[in-house]
Amino acid sequence: MSDAAWGLSFGKFLELSFSNHAAASRVASCGHSLHRDCLRFYGFGNMVACFRYASIHVLSVYLPPSKLDFNFENQEWIQKETVEVVDRAELLFSEVLNALSQIAEKRSSAAPPNSGTKLPESRRQIGELEAMLKRRR
Repeated sequence: MSDAAWGLSFGKFLELSFSNHAAASRVASCGHSLHRDCLRFYGFGNMVACFRYASIHVLSVYLPPSKLDFNFENQEWIQKETVEVVDRAELLFSEVLNALSQIAEKRSSAAPPNSGTKLPESRRQIGELEAMLKRRR
């Protein structure tokens, strides 16, 4: 088995095993169908799942409509959620901006006044981060 196959998630394993029509119609060199005649195993840690083909008799199939209509009216909960997310984002941005300002103040108070040196790299980076935060708000 390839290294890539070892890294498949369970969902990807199921997708490739049962939704891939090209793989379902393949025939092994011995003449058996890889989909119908072979067992499929998926292992994770100390657990193993085994899948085998079993034919079924389909009585009826109900397909969903090709277009789903959603009623967007009277969905106040989604507006409340939106407001809450925006408020939390604003609070987060404010807290980060305050923390950056405090760091900048500590840095500037630690440096001797009128030292005649250029701004340190960290102070420039803090300024860039503050500007980025203000733009993203």
